[in-house]
Amino acid sequence: DNLKDGLNDQWFIVDGPGQRLTASTCDAFTDMNTVVEVLTGECSNLRRLGYNDNDAGCAISPQASNVSWDGTFGVTYRIRVRPLLNTMTIGRYALKLTCEASLPSPTPTPALSTGIADLCAVPRVLDCDETVYANIDSATSADPDNLKDGLNDQWFIVDGPGQRLTASTCDAFTDFNTLVEVHTGECSSLRRLTYNDNDPGCTIFPQASTANWDAF
Repeated sequence: DNLKDGLNDQWFIVDGPGQRLTASTCDAFTDMNTVVEVLTGECSNLRRLGYNDNDAGCAISPQASNVSWDGTFGVTYRIRVRPLLNTMTIGRYALKLTCEASLPSPTPTPALSTGIADLCAVPRVLDCDETVYANIDSATSADPDNLKDGLNDQWFIVDGPGQRLTASTCDAFTDFNTLVEVHTGECSSLRRLTYNDNDPGCTIFPQASTANWDAF
């Protein structure tokens, strides 16, 4: 494995059942100083999720260990049990896995919206309070607008309703560093009205963007 710590260990595996999980050596059978680790990933690329040496709440065996974590459905977890030091060559332990309360159901991924436009001249119409879900993978820079910045983009259009407007990518669906611009004019003579890259007020995804303007 990629831990490279030279410690003697034994391994267990569990597939996440969508519940809170606890792996514990707190048992009268345990008579050694155990360490419990929970890891995810392949053995060549392990990432430690949780670790414990000495469970203060275990009156039976104070040198036992206890790790709790959210066992996300479909994720494989590796449980590593080892002595605190390799000088401990004799000992025994009991390992118990407890499945507790179910985790909240994940929010389903929204379906992609239709009619997403790659060209300034044929933009997707947006309505007030509408949310569209798009994939930037299909965007290109081959657009006959006057920006000439060579950036891949997608276009939307809205007629000013006489209100303050906000266009934002601050949503749990967004997973890349977006940039939002608002323009007026024809595609051949665009004038940028406002621009935003990274909205500090978006706690869901800080690389989302939000632009505000008066559409009177």
